[in-house]
Amino acid sequence: MSELAEVGASHLPQLFYSVLPSTPPAPVSLEIGTAKKAEESITRVISETKGLSTLLTSSTKQIVITVRQL
Repeated sequence: MSELAEVGASHLPQLFYSVLPSTPPAPVSLEIGTAKKAEESITRVISETKGLSTLLTSSTKQIVITVRQL
C-alpha cells in the first residue's frame, strides 16, 4: 500500500464520525419539538398582540371622533 493510500485510509474512521445521522437522537428530537412549540406560541402571542393593537387603535380613533363631536 502506498503512503498516500495509508494516509487516506487513516482518515476514513473520522469521516464516519463527521456524518450526521439522518434522524436526530431522541433527546435532541424532544428539544426540537419543544423549541417548535415555543416558536408557535410566540408567533401566536405576537399575532394576538397585533390584533389587539389594531382593535385599540380603532377604538381610540372612535373615542377621539366622539369626543370631538361633543
